[in-house]
Amino acid sequence: MGMILLPLGALATGLYLWAVAISARWVYRRTHSVLAIAGVLTICALIPTWDTLVNRIYHKQVICKRPEVGLHVLEYVRLPVELYDARGIPLIFDRYGNFDENKIGNRYKENGKYEEEGGWLTGVVKYTFEINDAQSGRVLVRFTDFYAAGGGWILLPFRHLIRYLGEYAFRGERQSCLDPSADWIGQAAVASFLVKNRTN
Repeated sequence: MGMILLPLGALATGLYLWAVAISARWVYRRTHSVLAIAGVLTICALIPTWDTLVNRIYHKQVICKRPEVGLHVLEYVRLPVELYDARGIPLIFDRYGNFDENKIGNRYKENGKYEEEGGWLTGVVKYTFEINDAQSGRVLVRFTDFYAAGGGWILLPFRHLIRYLGEYAFRGERQSCLDPSADWIGQAAVASFLVKNRTN
């Protein structure tokens, strides 16, 4: 499927750019105006992208202002003093960043999931990461972020190819509400166990 749709996508893009060039030339011959050409190019640029721009604005101005966005500590956990280093960092993770069952057993669990919300113009992907107490079922920490995923009507005929290649191949890294360079998952994992929150 991908081997068929990729050349078709390249052909469609080439034809569209050819039509843009012909339109700009025709307008210039009629008007001899640089501003008119700029207007034509702006319109031609917006035709395939306007819905993605609407989605990104909606994502930033509405979705990212939801109260659940960010890192929220719902409950603090008391650990034995020997499970902290001199800086107060909990020593409960293995070298891969997972809970070390040799130190705390299997009481605490990490859970992450992606959920799609909204429609064509308002579409987002919600990512939720939680630390749960397996014994009580309570949520200790919850981190939530939203990724812009709407728009892109021009890519709809190639949605199977996008799934085949991975959507990042077409859209690049998706816009999120929070700084993607920050280690939010790492912060969430230790937030309930930091020494400054210990009372023992």
